[in-house]
Amino acid sequence: MLVFTRKCEESVMVGGPRDFERVLKVTILEIKGGRVKLSVDVTDDALVDRWEVWQRVRSSDRPSNPTPRLPAHAARSNAVWCIAAQVS
Repeated sequence: MLVFTRKCEESVMVGGPRDFERVLKVTILEIKGGRVKLSVDVTDDALVDRWEVWQRVRSSDRPSNPTPRLPAHAARSNAVWCIAAQVS
């Protein structure tokens, strides 16, 4: 596991196997009261969700080729999802 320390407005990039292909960009938008607000910038065909939701979806019966969906707890604008997460 790779662990990063980031401040507000700083990002982490995840690249693909070819020539610095961008797969994922996560930016810290806000840290307040034990909560972190993240911006998750991915391609339109990528699924993004909280870990507990991801586990529930993966363990349930679903089609083998699901349609990408916007999580109910996220706001999406121009392929950027903003997700608030509780810091434990």
